[in-house]
Amino acid sequence: KKYHLTKENKRLSEIVSKQNEALKQWNMKLAKIVQEQTVDIVAKSQRLKENFVDTIIAFSKLLELRNTSIRNHSKNVCEMSVKIAKKMNLPEEEIKNINIASLLHDIGKIGLNDSILTKDFDDMAAKDMKEYMLHPIRAQAVIDPVEDMRDAGILIRHHHERFNGQGFPDKLMGKDIPLGSRIIAVADFMDRTMGKFRGDNVIRFAMNKFKEELVRKFDPQLYHLIEEAATELYQEQLPSTNVLEEELHIEDLKAGMILSRDIVSGSGFPFLWKGTELNEKYINAIKRYSLLDPSKEGIFIRKKKQEKPDK
Repeated sequence: KKYHLTKENKRLSEIVSKQNEALKQWNMKLAKIVQEQTVDIVAKSQRLKENFVDTIIAFSKLLELRNTSIRNHSKNVCEMSVKIAKKMNLPEEEIKNINIASLLHDIGKIGLNDSILTKDFDDMAAKDMKEYMLHPIRAQAVIDPVEDMRDAGILIRHHHERFNGQGFPDKLMGKDIPLGSRIIAVADFMDRTMGKFRGDNVIRFAMNKFKEELVRKFDPQLYHLIEEAATELYQEQLPSTNVLEEELHIEDLKAGMILSRDIVSGSGFPFLWKGTELNEKYINAIKRYSLLDPSKEGIFIRKKKQEKPDK
C-alpha cells in the first residue's frame, strides 16, 4: 500500500510538473503576444500623432495661397509662441495647445475678401472691420468638432483680445485672457511688424513698436520673452556665412539634409519650409509632389563650406 501511494504521488508530481511547464510556456507566449501588440499599438499611435501634426501644418498653409505676402507667418508665430511657452516652463499639454493654436490662428480668415486680407485693421472701413472681427470665432467653430483641438480653439478665439479690454470678440481684459492667447498675440504682432521692414535693426524697430502697445494691447510680462524669442528666430533664419547652397535632384536627397529655401509646389502651395531637416517621410512626400504638382524651382539644401586645412 505504501508502495502504491509513493508511486501515485510520483505520478501526480510529474503531472503537476508538466502542467507547470506548460503554464510557463503559455505565459511566455502570452507575454510575447502582449509585447508585440503593445509595440504595434505604440507604432500606430505614433503614426496617428504624426498624421495629426502634419494635417495641422497643412491647414496652416491654406491662407498663404490667398495672400503670399504672409508666407511663413503661421510658422514664425508658432515658433516664437512655443519658444515663449518653453521659457515660461509651461506644462507640456499647454505647450501642445499653443503649438496647434498658433499654427491655425488665422484659419478663420479663409472666407474673407482679398480686399480685407491685404489691409491693416486700423485702415479698414467699419463694415470690413465688423467682418474681420468674426474670423477668430469662425476659426474656433471650424476646429471645435475635433475634441483634441477644442482647447486650442479657445486660444485662437481670444488671440485678438487686448490687455485693456478693448479687443475682440469678447472684450476680455488682463489675466482673464488665456495665457496662450496672450502669447500668440505678441508673436503675431512681432512677425507682422518685422515683415514690413528689412535690415539689421528690424527686431529693435519691432520691439519699439511693441513697447508702444504694452498694457494697452499686450501683457507686459511677455516683453522680454518675445524679444528673446524673436531674436532667436531671426538669427536662425539669417543665412550663415559658413554655409553654401547646393541644388540637388530629388533622387540625391538624403535624410539629415536641411532645406535652405522653401519648397513651393507648381500651383503655389508652400509645401516645406526652409530650415526643415529632411527625413524619409519628407523625401517620399517631395517625390509624390513632383508627380502631383511639380515645383517650378529647384530643391536647395545647406552645404557647409569646407574649412581650409592648417598649413
